[in-house]
Amino acid sequence: MTRKIKNIELVDGIEAKSSDELKFKTDKVTWNGEQGILTCEGNVDINKPGMRATADKAESKDAFTNFKLMGNAHIIKEIINKWKKYSKLKTALAVAIMSFSMINTVIAADAPIELNGDVIEYNAQTDMAIATGGVTIIRDGGVLTGGQVTYNFKTQEASITGGVTANKDDMNLKAESLISNANKEVVAKRFCSIGKSW
Repeated sequence: MTRKIKNIELVDGIEAKSSDELKFKTDKVTWNGEQGILTCEGNVDINKPGMRATADKAESKDAFTNFKLMGNAHIIKEIINKWKKYSKLKTALAVAIMSFSMINTVIAADAPIELNGDVIEYNAQTDMAIATGGVTIIRDGGVLTGGQVTYNFKTQEASITGGVTANKDDMNLKAESLISNANKEVVAKRFCSIGKSW
């Protein structure tokens, strides 16, 4: 008769690596056999080729193909893009909607991107992340902040809501929400301010 292991707990400086080059370190690992959840707690540090993720706590059901980061959640990922043009900001103030092309006015191409939040859920199959709580996206001196963001690392499409700010060089923006599409066009709703300072 085969018995399933229901729960396992490992403590005191855990380090592990997989055959697909994933490595992680943490203070404590718990396996919940009934739910199929692996939980890492304390100084979580996950490394995959081209990506590093850190947090106070992490959970995964599939060997960190997809995972949820909690508490001081942080992902930094290398992005390689072929588009490098920088366009000037274009505004359309009708109905309090601002549109400008090329999100790399705020975030430049060919630079690592950092995503921070209280909680980040990452899906490796889609290369997408959903971050909530004090969210920041940092890249090449550009900073976007908001309450929640859905970000596609592959296409760089983003949807940010909740007190959005965007800052880079002499460009400053405040808006209720901001959406960038695959064409690098950005629409900010309820645009509040733009210029060298607030």
